[in-house]
Amino acid sequence: MKILVVEDEKYKRDQVLEALETMDFDFEIVISISFNDAISKVDTDQFDLLVLDMSLPTYSHQNEDGGGSAQSFGGIDVLRHAEFADNLAPAIFITQYKHFDQGENELTLEDLRRDLHEEFERAFVDVVYYRYINETWKETFVNLIKEQLSKMGRLI
Repeated sequence: MKILVVEDEKYKRDQVLEALETMDFDFEIVISISFNDAISKVDTDQFDLLVLDMSLPTYSHQNEDGGGSAQSFGGIDVLRHAEFADNLAPAIFITQYKHFDQGENELTLEDLRRDLHEEFERAFVDVVYYRYINETWKETFVNLIKEQLSKMGRLI
């Protein structure tokens, strides 16, 4: 199973990778730390699963974090691009935000979950609320991946 992990923050990315490593499954993991890099990878490769941060920098720096202006809904735009490029894969979003500014409106995590399900009915899996001080998100994340593996007929 080939997974694209799009996460610009090193600590959070390491936590996601650690959660994947606990699963005793032979994943091929491709990492991206910016919007432009993720788009490039979606254009040139096929993935079985996308793990997307919500807010992403526009481009990658040579150091370990991304650069450029933040794209508040960069993860969603990566998924839109994948759909446009006919390279859609199941997508799990991981975010550390409970609320999202959208112009004059504020979206809650539940609003976002509903909107993503409506727009990406075939690909959207769920949104995981990440908290570095509490690791319960890892259990949710791992269970979502297990569900996807089961749907693909790849049991662990």
